Amino acid sequence: MSVAIVTGAGGLVGAEAAAYFAGAGHHVVGIDNDMRREFFGEDATTRPSVERLRRALGNLYEHHDIDIRDEAGIGKIFERYSDEISLVIHTAAQPSHDWAARAPIVDFTVNANGTLVVVDQGYTGADPALDAADHGIRLEVVKLNEAKRGFVLLPRR
Repeated sequence: MSVAIVTGAGGLVGAEAAAYFAGAGHHVVGIDNDMRREFFGEDATTRPSVERLRRALGNLYEHHDIDIRDEAGIGKIFERYSDEISLVIHTAAQPSHDWAARAPIVDFTVNANGTLVVVDQGYTGADPALDAADHGIRLEVVKLNEAKRGFVLLPRR
């Protein structure tokens, strides 16, 4: 069974993506550590959303309570599923500009560093480029010396 990894799985977009791809037959690996509760208080917790996913999706949903900035933890998930991963949907973020002004370092590390941790787990080669070309998309590979695997894929139409 192909695996869909969804970061921010307890949030609005992440939970909808998890439900959609489970419905399409994917095993969904959700990642969400409920940092939203830390940002906005107990009323903003993502726990009820995660519990709904667990109940509704059953064995098609697996949840990991890992901070998106945890390179080793995220790496273990990607290693575990390796070639089974068919897509990654990255929705984990700190979404408030007002909150960002109060804690810019946390905001930056969640949004920028967290994204880099996820992107750096990616795999590239001939297959993604050929698949994208079939849909009129050219993948541009950007080399990053500091990245573990040394690339980021930028889609271009």
